[in-house]
Amino acid sequence: MAIPTGLIALALLILLAAYIVQPFVARRRRAEARRQRGASIWQQRADLLAERNRIYTAIKELEFDYQTNKVNEAMFTEQRRILVARAVDVLQQLDALPVPSNDPLEDAIDAVREADDPEED
Repeated sequence: MAIPTGLIALALLILLAAYIVQPFVARRRRAEARRQRGASIWQQRADLLAERNRIYTAIKELEFDYQTNKVNEAMFTEQRRILVARAVDVLQQLDALPVPSNDPLEDAIDAVREADDPEED
């Protein structure tokens, strides 16, 4: 009779410990997820800025080719229109990205607000 009682007590102790530790683990997961989102945003921003620079370079090269008569006017107009449309799309995507914070104080405030947010639990 002592063994089942001991096992039940051990099981209850494990459940109690898991219940007590859960908020700390959840807070760490939320902080890690926030860091991942920030890193992802920075990566997207870097990719979009690189694409923007490639498009700008392509436009400059196309204009140079047109000025040196390597490209006729019809082709220049069509290619430039396509490149400008792509540039506009990339710039709109850049504007739509949220700006991640570099301020540790702001990050700490956000972490406290998220921890106090009852909807996330």
